[in-house]
Amino acid sequence: MSAEILGTADDEAQVVYYESCAYFELILLECKRIKVNIIVDPHIDEVLISDYVASEFGIILLDLRKGLWKLKDDLLDKVRESER
Repeated sequence: MSAEILGTADDEAQVVYYESCAYFELILLECKRIKVNIIVDPHIDEVLISDYVASEFGIILLDLRKGLWKLKDDLLDKVRESER
């Protein structure tokens, strides 16, 4: 664990960085799990994943505002919805 200062769109934020300390799981019919780094920003109240993690799970974004997505192995007409 270490404290880091990261640049944001309008300022800088002090965050806590945990390297390779947790697993991210995507649980559907089967579970896929990868080890990830975690950055905790006390000013953000939602979980964000990087493009690297999304790619590792085969996530394809369909509509960001509506939270619609699918997996690269899904049928063409399959649409999944993010949890609220």
